[in-house]
Amino acid sequence: MDTELFKDQYRVATARLRGYDYGQNGAYFVTICTRNRVRYFGEMEVSAQDWTRAYLRPTPLAAIAAAC
Repeated sequence: MDTELFKDQYRVATARLRGYDYGQNGAYFVTICTRNRVRYFGEMEVSAQDWTRAYLRPTPLAAIAAAC
C-alpha cells in the first residue's frame, strides 16, 4: 500500500490469528455482503435438536454459484 497516497488513514488492524498457519487445510467461513442484505445464496438453518449445528439451505442461484 502506498503510505504517501493514503497517509495511513485506511489502515485497519488485522483480524488474523497470530501464529496460525492459514495455508493449512481447514474449514473457513466466507461472508458476502449484498445490496440491501438480500439473501441470494440461501438461508441459514439451525438444528432444532442441537442449536450449535447450522447449515445453509441454498437457493437455485447458490447451486449455480457452487457449480462454477
